Amino acid sequence: MPFPENGEKIRRFIKARGFTQARFASLLGVEERSLRKMLHNGVYDVRVLLKMAAILSCRATDLFP
Repeated sequence: MPFPENGEKIRRFIKARGFTQARFASLLGVEERSLRKMLHNGVYDVRVLLKMAAILSCRATDLFP
């Protein structure tokens, strides 16, 4: 199920932690283009969400509206 509304929430987390999208994508192990597509479409693999949460020092549930 897509969650396009949480892309903005994740973008705010990324910015609040001081990452650029390019740096965050690198830490996540994906291309920046892929990250932008995920954030825009709201489609995430559970493993990617867990890794995002770990990098952003939050719980995966914090990334949803």
